[in-house]
Amino acid sequence: MSNQERRVFISILNGVFILVAYFIFVLFFKKVDSGENILKFYAITMLVFIVAGIIIQILSLIFLSIFISVKNAIENKDYTNVSKDCEIIEDEMDKLIELKSLGIGYAFVGIGFVISLITLILNFEPYIMLNIIFISFLAGSIFEGVAKLYFYKRGIKNG
Repeated sequence: MSNQERRVFISILNGVFILVAYFIFVLFFKKVDSGENILKFYAITMLVFIVAGIIIQILSLIFLSIFISVKNAIENKDYTNVSKDCEIIEDEMDKLIELKSLGIGYAFVGIGFVISLITLILNFEPYIMLNIIFISFLAGSIFEGVAKLYFYKRGIKNG
């Protein structure tokens, strides 16, 4: 598995972890049932999980880089080339994979946004719209990562 694939895999795991943690928190720890307080509860909860997701992503990528550096240093026993082996080199294929997978992620976000607007038209509660948008962003990032892994394994054709 290449370093890019490892980074994507870590991102997918982080996204799944945040999504599962959000569901558990909302389903089991929700203290508010109705009114304006429920929108405030969901807004605060979503902001906390967004910040937690960013922090977890940064820390996991730092630990992954440290792990790769230590692994390369142990394998090579040549400490002069360790920093060169740990660099993430991005070529045209990586950029094309990034573009195609971003399109898939944006498609999930767009579909989630449209579904959330439909829920408002059908007179559902506004917090359902908020949850659909939040979950569509998380699902979009997860499926973007899955698409990247798929394209890294299968390859990609230009065009």
